[in-house]
Amino acid sequence: MNSHFDPNGTVMGTRARMEYGELKPGDVILGRYELLEKLGSGAMGVVFQCKERISGEIYALKMVPPELSRDDEIMEQIKENYALIHKLKFPSIASVDFLEQDQYGAYYLIMEFASGVNLSRWLRKKRQQGDIPQTEIFHIVTQIAQALDYAHSKKVLHRDIKPANIMVNDNGEVKILDFGLASKVRSSLSNLSINPANSSGTPNYLAPEQFKGQYPRPASDQYALAVLTFEMLTGYLPFEGAGFDVLRSAVVNDAPEIPADLSPAVANALKKALAKSPAERFESCTAFADALSTPVPDVAVAAPQTSVEAKKKNPHLYWLLALLFIVAVIFVFLFSTTTSSDESPVKINAPMEPTAVKTDPVPIQYNSEAERRYLAKALAGDADAQNNLGVCYEKGDGIEKNLTKAVEWYEKAAAQGDANAQCNLGYCYEVGLGVEKNIYKAVEWYEKAVAQGHANAQCNLGYCYEVGLGVEKNIYKAVEWYEKAVAQGHARAQNNLGVCYEFGKGVEKNIHKAVEWYKKAAEQGDATAQCNLGECYEFGNGVEKNIYKAIEWYEKAVAQGHAKAKERLQELK
Repeated sequence: MNSHFDPNGTVMGTRARMEYGELKPGDVILGRYELLEKLGSGAMGVVFQCKERISGEIYALKMVPPELSRDDEIMEQIKENYALIHKLKFPSIASVDFLEQDQYGAYYLIMEFASGVNLSRWLRKKRQQGDIPQTEIFHIVTQIAQALDYAHSKKVLHRDIKPANIMVNDNGEVKILDFGLASKVRSSLSNLSINPANSSGTPNYLAPEQFKGQYPRPASDQYALAVLTFEMLTGYLPFEGAGFDVLRSAVVNDAPEIPADLSPAVANALKKALAKSPAERFESCTAFADALSTPVPDVAVAAPQTSVEAKKKNPHLYWLLALLFIVAVIFVFLFSTTTSSDESPVKINAPMEPTAVKTDPVPIQYNSEAERRYLAKALAGDADAQNNLGVCYEKGDGIEKNLTKAVEWYEKAAAQGDANAQCNLGYCYEVGLGVEKNIYKAVEWYEKAVAQGHANAQCNLGYCYEVGLGVEKNIYKAVEWYEKAVAQGHARAQNNLGVCYEFGKGVEKNIHKAVEWYKKAAEQGDATAQCNLGECYEFGNGVEKNIYKAIEWYEKAVAQGHAKAKERLQELK
């Protein structure tokens, strides 16, 4: 530990200033780094340009936020990642040279100072001068791609490729920044084997698999690079949305609209690198960069022949085609006369559920006679029957699935004050199920239901406060609602409260309490909690490390179709 003291009294100014990271130019850190100017700040710390007093060399100095410096577990993660990124030596990667601690326990990363401007400013300046030549854009993309492939070869991901993390100098040379802090604190970089299931990154550049909670991989960095390339070429992002859920839905479900003025080579490369499935993207980032400027050969298309010309050139082919046509007609005729008129309709695809764990309407166990009883009672104005009939229509259980009718019956029951229907109607508005999506109406209905002590609604309203969905984001209110729901034994709320304790969200961080809540939820059959508990056993978080128990809990979650648990199980086996 360094304990140097600056005779001018500016080493830290005061301890209070250090505790809150209030550095200023002129301060001397660690007895030898004089701060010159503030370069920026963010969730991962404040960054200054500094000069090493003895050598006169210029560096970038990042102060790790005090709340992280005081967390031994997080600092262990940071140190592990530092050991990896310290070894990355590549022309287009800004090196991280030292990780040091001062006499107050604060940590600093001493990094290579990258001259120039970030990519956002570079693009803005270039556009003010006119159109940007594609050759310049491709040169930048190639440098980033090569650097990423190098990092991937060292089993390291970046996870946060975006314009703010790319520096470009006057010669068009690139330096990638923020190969930095640990994944536990949403770092930009992590070893593939250290806490890979992480949602770190900037939403507009996240790959579909990251929105689904799956493990980031090299192809995820490639996707972010493709988004960045699209933005450089067009001036806008391929997917945008007014809110996280809208953006997530677009990234996961929609195909990007490639402008018609882009060349076929560029269009094809972007489509492939922006593929929804990581397996469908390029084998490397460099392969994507190369494809941008690879000419697409024109395919000569022969003029269509008339039927007479075809018959003259190949009479056997002509008669074969005629025979196939006759057989097809006979097949259609037979099929149409044997198909039942009451054939089951094709069900529509279920909409994408929110990223955070949520509660669906609880399905009712019934048979066909019971379903008819619901209808009779519902028509007579029975609110409970109206809600149950809404569930029948929503799930397509015992009746043809019809989301519009489901909402109609929920509305009838909710208007009478039925808490189950109010919660179900709130969920419909939240995800756009049978109605136009409206998060404010969703919150309104949840609030009506929680006023009656409805546990599902309490959990869902807690989620709204956690992510700022229809209400101002407030993690403390989120915890408050989760606690109300767990008091009623609500499994999903138990899992969500476990997450809060694991990461210190709205409560004091306590991994042992997190495990307790995960166990309660997992024992009730909550698949996400089973997966989370499996991870605790796999990595020894809050419990003694036990791979066999980890596999046991992963298998329980997989039995319910949990994708993340399936991936963890495959890696372990």
